[in-house]
Amino acid sequence: MKTNEIPEGYVLIPSSIYEDNRLKAHEIALLSTLYSQLKKGQDRITIANEKILKTAGLTKGEYLSSLKKLKAFDWLIDVKVNKIDTSIVLKNELSNAKEDEIGSRIARAWNKYFGTRLIKYTDLEDLLDFAINRDMEEELILKVMEYSGKKADGDPFLYCRAILINLSRNGVLTLKDYEKKKEEKGEFHNGKQISGFNREKDGQHEDEIAKGYYKKGYR
Repeated sequence: MKTNEIPEGYVLIPSSIYEDNRLKAHEIALLSTLYSQLKKGQDRITIANEKILKTAGLTKGEYLSSLKKLKAFDWLIDVKVNKIDTSIVLKNELSNAKEDEIGSRIARAWNKYFGTRLIKYTDLEDLLDFAINRDMEEELILKVMEYSGKKADGDPFLYCRAILINLSRNGVLTLKDYEKKKEEKGEFHNGKQISGFNREKDGQHEDEIAKGYYKKGYR
């Protein structure tokens, strides 16, 4: 696949957004949302104010102040806000995006698999940690993300993260490892998840287990 060729259902978001230490979480979320709306070859979007406020989870005041800050940081080249919509020209960072960059597909797959959950820098950083620091194959992470997006009754990110933690602890780091464990313990469904992560354990629902991992700060 050539650089900047976007698979169906994915969006291309520049990784440099997540490397800009000047940005706060809600500003990263807003930028990610804006870039996700761009069509191939474009740098300008017009988006309804009501839609962007709802998608990014911002108040009108937070939205306007964020736009001002992002323009000052040169992420936005031009901004025109009226009562109904906002016209924005974004910094052209997509030409720098690399298809084979570690974690790049995880960031782009967020909207596809966790579409109802606003992307947050800290959450994305947690998933990237499995690929960068724990040597987990990106294909396996994407597979777990896809499953979690379809099956989680609650927060798909917490569900996904709990499974990845358990897989990592049990040495399941590649799709090949997964296929081997799958033969032993079954697929993620039907009350069984590979490497012993059960749908219900000691009367606990899977989302409660996931939240337990999150609260305990397992990494």
